[in-house]
Amino acid sequence: MAWTNFGHALAARTNRIHWAGTETSDIWYGYIEGAVRSGEREAHEVLQTLL
Repeated sequence: MAWTNFGHALAARTNRIHWAGTETSDIWYGYIEGAVRSGEREAHEVLQTLL
């Protein structure tokens, strides 16, 4: 599966674009819990770039 082998690359930020989704989660990828966790992770990263 692509996200188990390349999830870190899928989650890498591209300039000002932050990627989130179940495929970019460290755990629970493929499930809604993974999507929620990655969304929270990226929201935190966006807030850190604004401060």
